[in-house]
Amino acid sequence: MNDKQRKAFFGKLNSGNIDSTAVDEIVLTVTNDGDFYRQVLQPNANTIKKRMMRGDFQKEYAKTKKTYVDNLARQAINKYSQITYSDPMQLNVDTKRALGQELVDEIIESASEKVQSHKLENTDKGKAIMARQKASGDGDLGTRRKNENEIISKGMRGLQ
Repeated sequence: MNDKQRKAFFGKLNSGNIDSTAVDEIVLTVTNDGDFYRQVLQPNANTIKKRMMRGDFQKEYAKTKKTYVDNLARQAINKYSQITYSDPMQLNVDTKRALGQELVDEIIESASEKVQSHKLENTDKGKAIMARQKASGDGDLGTRRKNENEIISKGMRGLQ
């Protein structure tokens, strides 16, 4: 299946067949489970973060890759049945695909936050922004001006 066929196949979910209540319940349950987060969501987010940092991440490709989306949905359904002590839910294909895409969105959001915090912590511009926020957020007006003046007098040397 080429990219054009994949987008046509996965891009058109039949919204009438999706059990949105089940999708929401499963997503909320498994994203708040520490084991699932540590074993599934966090490693996937780290992989996507690395791809974002390299610049070769394509959001649409991740959301339409059949094995990735279906595997996430299968893992989430199995974990949900373990948590609730029930038999695995019998969901239709559209609902499973919507569940997988919802989890991919969660992973992409988490990876984006990690990339932003990495940029703030490891670049001179980010360090300057954090120092300005710290200076403007501490104490009363006099203390803030004093902190800002210290930062200005140190220049970028103090922030490196």
